[in-house]
Amino acid sequence: MPRARVEMPDKVSIHAATHVGYLRAHNEDRCRTADWRTSGEDDDWHGTIAQVGGWVVIADGMGGHGAGEIASEIAVETLSKRLPDATSEDGVVEAIRDANSSVHDAMALGLGRPAMGTTIVGAILGAGVCTFFNVGDSRAYLLRGRRLTRQTVDHTPSTDGSRAPRSHALTQSLGGTLNRRTLNPHVVTVAIAPGDVIILCSDGLSDLVTDEAIAGVLLSGPLHPGSALVDAALEAGGRDNVTVAVLSI
Repeated sequence: MPRARVEMPDKVSIHAATHVGYLRAHNEDRCRTADWRTSGEDDDWHGTIAQVGGWVVIADGMGGHGAGEIASEIAVETLSKRLPDATSEDGVVEAIRDANSSVHDAMALGLGRPAMGTTIVGAILGAGVCTFFNVGDSRAYLLRGRRLTRQTVDHTPSTDGSRAPRSHALTQSLGGTLNRRTLNPHVVTVAIAPGDVIILCSDGLSDLVTDEAIAGVLLSGPLHPGSALVDAALEAGGRDNVTVAVLSI
């Protein structure tokens, strides 16, 4: 008997939230979709993005370098113009490199501060697939059933398999250096199906909330899963800006 075809929805529900946390003076995270973006204020949002061609990106400005909010804003705005035309993994890489150039161009014009920088993580939806990408240590996850799997790679020095806390010395970022470097973003395309949940986050979540706890929050069925995960980070200490986007396929 032929297997029944599973129809994908035309639109995907998205819940996003951001908070400055309890220790930082400014929120240097930025989140952007085609129809919504953060501005540095605490915020939450619920909307939809297109199942084919919809995208979302989170940038985590590097406060240690100063002017991280400028770098993250430039990165997400550049990508908002480039991602709709990025129809292949190579196209995504070129879009990210263009965003990196935009951050360096801003520094050359005297905007922000020298060596300002940002991480990025994002997802682009296609017909039954999702292309994940990242530079730095912001992360993307896929929850299927009760299993949460990370889809990104932290660009940080290797801990050689130890269980020590991960380093925050980034081996790749947009900007973050005085000299321009060629980025090699992590990009991967995976099959998705109805019932899957995609999570994007800055390290304000993943540093404080374990993968198991992230899955537990989502499996508890919160009305606003983005806000629920931000609340979990705040309850764990809120040591950093935290931004989360949750897509329900």
